Amino acid sequence: MLRDELRLNEQCARFGGEEFVVAFPGTTGAEAAQAVERLRNAWAQCRPWPVTFSTGVAEIGASEPLPDVLHRADNALYQAKSLGRDRVQVVGQEGAHEPHAAV
Repeated sequence: MLRDELRLNEQCARFGGEEFVVAFPGTTGAEAAQAVERLRNAWAQCRPWPVTFSTGVAEIGASEPLPDVLHRADNALYQAKSLGRDRVQVVGQEGAHEPHAAV
């Protein structure tokens, strides 16, 4: 489903048991959050049973190591889960969390 919904320059990979990483090159954190919200809605439409789609979004800094970005996105994911699940949670480069969409 993810691959079907992604644009040509966007890539996804399994990152853990139920976790995936999606790269949105050339986008801001807010633009990536909108794209992930589109994916979350597509996921809800293709599942006949209730399964949540919680997401953490982190914008990568110019010289930031990838493990640091993934750590921030993972923290945002866990915050999304603790705030009720089935939501997109964005973290800025400074680490300040701000909700993008709550469902």
